[in-house]
Amino acid sequence: MLQEMIQQLDELSPEERNELRRAIDQLDGVRHPNDGLSPSERVHRLHTAADAIREGFTDEEWAEVEYAINAEYIEPFDDEQWKD
Repeated sequence: MLQEMIQQLDELSPEERNELRRAIDQLDGVRHPNDGLSPSERVHRLHTAADAIREGFTDEEWAEVEYAINAEYIEPFDDEQWKD
């Protein structure tokens, strides 16, 4: 039965696999840092983290970082192209 379940994982979307991971983590008592936070609190924490990352860079250094981040765009991997 377990092997059948594992084989069926290929049929799940990425969102469904994430939901399954969360359900298993919940059963195992694993807590995630953003559990129970409102969307506005999550955005606030993201901004705080971004400010901490930016700290210590000169404007010129940050411009180099920003350029490197945006220099090459790679399309996300499409799981569907490998399914039968």
